[in-house]
Amino acid sequence: MNLIKLPRAALEILVPRFCVLCAGFVDSAHPWPLCDSCAATLAPIVPPACPACGRALISEVGMCVRCRSRDRPYGRVEALYAYAGSAKDLVGAYKFAGRTSLAYFLADVVAQRLRHSFPGRVLIPVPPRPGKRKANGWDQVDVLATILQRRYGIVVMRVLKRRGRSQQKRLNAQERFANAARSYSLIRRAITVPADPVLLDDVITTGATLSACASILRAAGATTVDALALATD
Repeated sequence: MNLIKLPRAALEILVPRFCVLCAGFVDSAHPWPLCDSCAATLAPIVPPACPACGRALISEVGMCVRCRSRDRPYGRVEALYAYAGSAKDLVGAYKFAGRTSLAYFLADVVAQRLRHSFPGRVLIPVPPRPGKRKANGWDQVDVLATILQRRYGIVVMRVLKRRGRSQQKRLNAQERFANAARSYSLIRRAITVPADPVLLDDVITTGATLSACASILRAAGATTVDALALATD
């Protein structure tokens, strides 16, 4: 059967689209598999937020208690969502369940935040551990970077690489910082990095990955390194 020649109504019956969060029907004309009702439950983090981890500040002032005792080589961090509730389900579906069709929704939200908070800045995606792309068939951060580059005209530089196969999520906070510090490097030693890049990552937990990547970029000539993530945990 040639699905290309079928009218849209027939396609919706034969190949229906469902919302990744509520499993409700989504019209095929919708740009992504997320219904409007569920999209409305995604509460973005709004100021005031901790500049070191991106979490919303409730009773704290300036910076959250957890980040006050830590030195960091990066500047301001922003996260789209707190890693909880509907946002956790959404990012989890994209990151762990292979729902690549969500990339366009997430890229659209990221593009809006970049234009608001980091206009004109060069984006540097955080690279995955070796073998992840081969094992999973894709790199969720790089997919977003590609869409941002092609659809929204964001300048993207892929200058970092990661070595080692240890997964950060299996380590405690101290181990994460030690592991991250030895896991990242420049793709080439003599590479030129922008003066004020913005790192793109999926989920921030301890900040170990951002610290490692920012240290490398600053050692290579960057004066300010900020970051944007899909979510902060």
